[in-house]
Amino acid sequence: MKQFSDTQPVATKEDDRFPLKEGECFILTGFVITPSAKYKDGIAKINGQNIIDNKLVKFWYSGKAVIHQLNNMADSIGISAGLLKEPVRVMVITVKGEKGSYLSFADPK
Repeated sequence: MKQFSDTQPVATKEDDRFPLKEGECFILTGFVITPSAKYKDGIAKINGQNIIDNKLVKFWYSGKAVIHQLNNMADSIGISAGLLKEPVRVMVITVKGEKGSYLSFADPK
């Protein structure tokens, strides 16, 4: 017989996944939004490729604007098993709003 803890998902720490920050420019290839008790909209685990050398890049972010944009990408392009059906070139910018600043995606310059 299994114990309760054996039936629960294991949260693995990803040491190669970094917080999303302003100025990042990459090719977004996929994402997964995981539920979180701390963040209402969940945590986005974002995967992509470096524009210069095509090496894998992995980020995480919990901001509402980015999660909304990711969901819009999934709706317009399509997503399957965490991979977008077509990669998207993005740049991360900071937007200043009434209640402070937040990160957002934009077209690369």
